[in-house]
Amino acid sequence: MADLIVERGETYFRERETAALERCAAVDQAVIATGGGVFTLERNRRLISELGTSVWLDPPWEALCKRAQQSHKRRPLFESPDQARALYESRLDSYRQADLRIRTRGTERKKDVAADVIRRLGLKSAS
Repeated sequence: MADLIVERGETYFRERETAALERCAAVDQAVIATGGGVFTLERNRRLISELGTSVWLDPPWEALCKRAQQSHKRRPLFESPDQARALYESRLDSYRQADLRIRTRGTERKKDVAADVIRRLGLKSAS
């Protein structure tokens, strides 16, 4: 995906993300985990709203930064700590529009976060 941003640009990449999100309308009862930029586009927020409930998992900045630094994935929009922080802060107003915000420490086990989301949405656990 990083190559797509570098080769074709962020606008093209975001258009592909939106098209993928539109295809999700055909999926029944699914969890759709998006990248950090998807929710910044108003059109995508509308699509997500039509599909169901949006959930913002909100760890502290330090946890996000550490996770990005430990990742071996190339992140062309997240290459330096200063650039990453500016990008994150520019997206906060969009993230705050999510239906549900769940603050995390960023160190929890994935299954514990999933259980919290299920509980907060009032759903029944599959286990």
